[in-house]
Amino acid sequence: MRRLMAAGLILATISASWSGSSARAQTASGAVTEGGKATTEVSDGGAQVQVLPAAPAAPAAPVSGGPALHCTYNVVGVVPVFDFELVAAAANPTVGNTYRLRCIDPVTGALVVDEDVVYTAGLPPIPPAVLAQTARQRAEAQLDPPEPALGVNPPAGRQLVGVPTWLWIEDPWQPVSATATVGGVSSTVTASPRDVRWDLGDGTTVVCDGPGAAYDLGRRPGEQSSDCTHTYIDRSTVNDPDGTYTVTATVTFDVSWTATTGQGGDLGTITRSSATALTVREAQALIN
Repeated sequence: MRRLMAAGLILATISASWSGSSARAQTASGAVTEGGKATTEVSDGGAQVQVLPAAPAAPAAPVSGGPALHCTYNVVGVVPVFDFELVAAAANPTVGNTYRLRCIDPVTGALVVDEDVVYTAGLPPIPPAVLAQTARQRAEAQLDPPEPALGVNPPAGRQLVGVPTWLWIEDPWQPVSATATVGGVSSTVTASPRDVRWDLGDGTTVVCDGPGAAYDLGRRPGEQSSDCTHTYIDRSTVNDPDGTYTVTATVTFDVSWTATTGQGGDLGTITRSSATALTVREAQALIN
């Protein structure tokens, strides 16, 4: 019986908290309260849980370029049988009373505020640090460095065994950023390219600390050099006249963020990859 009652309380609270309707809210007993002001108290083992009709989520912290946070003031209770909180949205919060403030970012779905506050009229008191983190999450979701455009010389299809193949990235080697603003607080997330890992298709891997030097066909070979090259020792056509090596370049980006609140830090790394096929042949010497 206690488990059934507790289960009923859970369903009642979830319905009251997230239904988004100010007109109807189902209580643990199965009754429905109407009008937005009625309350029902139910008991389980001596602990009372106040279930109030659900209020629509209140917009808070207007944003630039995105929707506001959705916030509710909630009444908190405890069910001893399962020992976890029940939360019901308060339709008419009273100034000076303490409620659990919960705010959800509709863009990411993240619960960004979940704490007890004293209710005051106006927008919910969301700390600037929380706004900065919310803006960071939005900016991070928007950040999308391009897949690398690959450059090789000799041009694809003309690779020769024993001849160095130059490798480079055609895209500008520069940071990529995204910025979001929530409640007047802006956060910028930046991805800075660090290195390129080249998987050459013959079991060899080369890591270059930069984009590599592009080969200039207008200059003599002896006038230019590169630290990002690979020399094939086997042709790709050993078992198949049309055989190729699949060459994959993976750019690693270091990601960081800063906010107008002074917050910021390291967000780890992300990668972007592209691939191309190279035919490597062996030059045949002619003897007269």
